[in-house]
Amino acid sequence: MKKLLILGAGTAGTMMLNKLHNILDKNEWQITIVDQHENHYYQPGFLFIPFNIYTCKDVTKPKRDFYPTGVNVINTEIDRLNLRRTEFCSRIVRLSAMIT
Repeated sequence: MKKLLILGAGTAGTMMLNKLHNILDKNEWQITIVDQHENHYYQPGFLFIPFNIYTCKDVTKPKRDFYPTGVNVINTEIDRLNLRRTEFCSRIVRLSAMIT
């Protein structure tokens, strides 16, 4: 099975994840996304919090809500990449052979 690793679940990473999930053969590809934050914050909405138009709950959503099913999700900070050994390392986990 081929493996695809997406580092970062910001706008670009999440868009890439959804796009590739729709076009890649699920029997042939395993997709993993790594991001240190579990929540997405809609920053433009922060302007409306002091005026009681939005609450913190209104501008905070779990990033998992934006991920398709069947994708591996790892919530950790990435400390370094080692592309020669095809691994990334964090303080919590060390994943090897994620890039093929």
